[in-house]
Amino acid sequence: MTKSYYDWCAMIIDVYMRSGPSGSNPGGKGNIHITHENIPSYIKYCNSTSLGRESPLIPDNQPVYEALTFALARELGLSTPEDALLHNDDETQLNFTYLPGFKGKAFDMVPFYFSSRLIEGNESKDQASAIGLLARDKVYRDLLNLADVSGRRQNVFIPEGSQNIIYLDLGCSFVDAQHGRLSQRNSIKKLKVEKKSVKKSRKRLDKMAIETPSHRLVSLGRLVEELPKTELRVHGQGYKTLDDLISQREINYIQSVYALHFAREAQRYSSDPRFRRRAA
Repeated sequence: MTKSYYDWCAMIIDVYMRSGPSGSNPGGKGNIHITHENIPSYIKYCNSTSLGRESPLIPDNQPVYEALTFALARELGLSTPEDALLHNDDETQLNFTYLPGFKGKAFDMVPFYFSSRLIEGNESKDQASAIGLLARDKVYRDLLNLADVSGRRQNVFIPEGSQNIIYLDLGCSFVDAQHGRLSQRNSIKKLKVEKKSVKKSRKRLDKMAIETPSHRLVSLGRLVEELPKTELRVHGQGYKTLDDLISQREINYIQSVYALHFAREAQRYSSDPRFRRRAA
């Protein structure tokens, strides 16, 4: 059956930008309009790389890498804002409007943008509680190779009266992005991404689990194994799995890096009771 004109039409998503970037990467605060929704969001993207040709990671897909990091953080029990990808493709097309007062460069048209919903409400002023909560979560941040946020309170939000941290800006576990440019993370440089080492690490992880703050056990081996099927939200398209969005070459590399890093951190935290042998 031949598709009609309307079958081929992509959904138009209007994005109204109000302010420029608050960090080094291109982006800013705006509102995403989808049908009857108006979502206040921070939006950002990447447009260049300093990685060599041998690297499978590409700047256009950095927002996908960041969305994956958010998804894994939630799997380990950390709280994040609602996040989603904006995707320029056959299904959705993006229309950016820059409102009066917007200070910044007009966005490059790239395949993906990362968006996170802006958090509203009063923030806790209990510094002692904040220090304790950050210390509690450190093992999970280290497991995911996240940047230290203890001195960057602008990257976290603790709602008034809550015993929970919302991590506003996690970045990406396995590659850095500054000024819109991908670069290798120093901690990743130290990993030997070799077939034998990866295989050994994955075998070790099959016997390892970590207990989340809500006392749920997460198998580290399964977390790596099921990475390609991690579901990421795409505005206007619902949820898509990682292997729908990026190449198998990228996925293989990301799985290898996580396997090696998880194994290294499990060894470093071997005396922490939250690490368990064999997931239930």
